[in-house]
Amino acid sequence: MGRIKADHKRFMAANEFMVVRECKKAGEIAVREANSRQQFRVRTGNLRRNTKAQLLVLADGRKVRVSNKLDYASYLEFGTDPHVIRAKKAKALRFMYPQFSGNYVYRKQVMHPGTKAYKWLWTGVHHSYIFLRVRLLNDMRDLARQF
Repeated sequence: MGRIKADHKRFMAANEFMVVRECKKAGEIAVREANSRQQFRVRTGNLRRNTKAQLLVLADGRKVRVSNKLDYASYLEFGTDPHVIRAKKAKALRFMYPQFSGNYVYRKQVMHPGTKAYKWLWTGVHHSYIFLRVRLLNDMRDLARQF
């Protein structure tokens, strides 16, 4: 009976190590895939630099959280509805409008058509989920063969 308990303890420790290792790797893959599959124009690179993966240890298991703390990250992920943009600190908005020979145009407000959802974080997480599923199945099979 003592050998079975020792083997079980060794199996559980190896399983824990494997799950943590693969979850961390899945987080890295999620960030890499999200950043490499961006379908919008990269201006400063802040969005890429601020995309992070974190392994959370919960009472009922593990969770890999992929997030970006920048305000505009959610607008790119989920898109925006059409909305009005109003001048706040000045009397009018000023912008260059190509249809008016490249001259400046002044308006108190404009109607923004909205932004499409790019789902760039979701795409990265989806790819990492596929990776994690395959790796965990293979690693569990290999681990079970040892016992």
